[in-house]
Amino acid sequence: MDMQDLSPDLGGENQEQSRLTPSQDGATEAPKAPRRPRTRKPKAASETVAIEPTPAVAAAPEPAASQPSGDQGAGESTESGEPRRRKRRRRRRGRGGNRGGENGDGVQTTAGDGNEAPATEDGQQQPQQQSQQQQQQHRHPQKHGRGRQQQRHQHQQQHQHPHNNGAQSDAADIDELVEPDAPAFERSGVLEILPSGEGRLRAFKDGLVATDEDTIIPRELFSVAPLRSAQFVVAECRMRLPGRRRHGGPRVPRATADRIVSIEGLEPAVYGARKPFAELTALDPQPRLTLEHRGCPPACRLIDLFCPIGYGTRGLIVAPPKAGKTILLQNLAFGIKQNHPEVELIALLIDERPEEVTDFKRNVPAHVIASSNDQDIERHLALGILAIERAKRMVEAGKDVVVLLDSLTRLGRAFNNSRKYGSSGRTMSGGLDSRALEVPKQLFGAARKCEEGGSLTIIATCLVDTGSRADQIIFEEFKGTGNMELILDRTIAERRIFPAINLAASGTRKEHLLMGDNEFKTVTALRRRLLAAPPPMQIEQLLGAVKRYETNELMVGGAS
Repeated sequence: MDMQDLSPDLGGENQEQSRLTPSQDGATEAPKAPRRPRTRKPKAASETVAIEPTPAVAAAPEPAASQPSGDQGAGESTESGEPRRRKRRRRRRGRGGNRGGENGDGVQTTAGDGNEAPATEDGQQQPQQQSQQQQQQHRHPQKHGRGRQQQRHQHQQQHQHPHNNGAQSDAADIDELVEPDAPAFERSGVLEILPSGEGRLRAFKDGLVATDEDTIIPRELFSVAPLRSAQFVVAECRMRLPGRRRHGGPRVPRATADRIVSIEGLEPAVYGARKPFAELTALDPQPRLTLEHRGCPPACRLIDLFCPIGYGTRGLIVAPPKAGKTILLQNLAFGIKQNHPEVELIALLIDERPEEVTDFKRNVPAHVIASSNDQDIERHLALGILAIERAKRMVEAGKDVVVLLDSLTRLGRAFNNSRKYGSSGRTMSGGLDSRALEVPKQLFGAARKCEEGGSLTIIATCLVDTGSRADQIIFEEFKGTGNMELILDRTIAERRIFPAINLAASGTRKEHLLMGDNEFKTVTALRRRLLAAPPPMQIEQLLGAVKRYETNELMVGGAS
């Protein structure tokens, strides 16, 4: 076997051919000395050291003693030149010459791939080819050791200064005025704070649903005004063109607020000086919210006598299916609005039938916030939380608010089926998560009479006798949290006697605070007399008395 096959391929086929060519003076080729085996282990890809690309400099000629000449013998020149060429090749490999080794990125290169220049007789590259290779290194620095560091540095600069990119202008994120000379206009709505920090003004006429016409509240206004979620805000706006496209669509002009005019009907500074809802002092519900009015249904008069409602009452209407709870809520709404027009009335319908939603919107004099049963769970949760937060903001402004919630059971079901609130891993009987009712309890427990002014009254319905164990647990969880309970009886409702009120089980805590002394004594005596009869007969006797006396005052006075 030839000695060439045993030697390692260090310089490629081109260098091997240059070593086999005869010298210029025609001397015969001398026998080659055997090469020593490689003692230094080539570096791996992870050990490759990045070298700074140096400017193209022509290789300096070696001393004359190392170059073979015609005066010297061929054998002497071959014996003295061969070790020197190996040393030069080793030095080139140490400087990143990339001959049969690795390039700057740690990628193994092979001889004959066209990236090497053929060596001269002394094993050096020609100066012109060496300068071309170094120019390519300057043009493509990512192919060498510093390339990745330079790319990483440029990437960091682009993220620190995104507007310095040539493809984007310096004002890419700045909203532009559509008509700079146009006068400002006012927009109002309920504030909803987005996760990005901006706000949107939702409209009651849209059911507080997000639309493309909602006014934008920039983040800068949150630092100059006491803005919180669910506030009713009046803002001075201008039409602006967004600096960036939303979701890849065209840039559409949007109303953007420049100044906050009022919050809950008050100046921003005046509203900011009031206490937040959590710091208000809670008192017993009083005075009474009178439901009786001329031409009212009998349910309003009976509730005033046996289950009075006060400012700040937390009431439950416990009803089986088809017992008339929805009609009863509508009667409450008409009675409150007729006798107390200053009260802010909100009808909150959760997971309700679509036809019931339409009926409430057309016939009930209240702000109707509804989600029908053909919508998803997240919609039920968002509306329930937003409506109660809206009521809290009005109480902070000193207003009296009444929320009619239908129903608390369906709200609890929605929280139990949600991923966020109903996934603690601990399940009670009936498939109810142990933490599913935490937020509904907080929402229902927000009802109170505040010493500093304002009140929040919540009258919520709760379903029973549905055949569901979970519904029964929800009722039991809320049973002790209210201060008024109105129980509807299935037996009375089956006889088509309305309102189907169970007088023995219904009542209000501390009802003497909502009645006069004479009225309280008379109602107590009347209740004792009626309890001797069965529940259907009790309501029939009361309905007969309501027909005989035009008002409760006359009926209570005649009964005494």
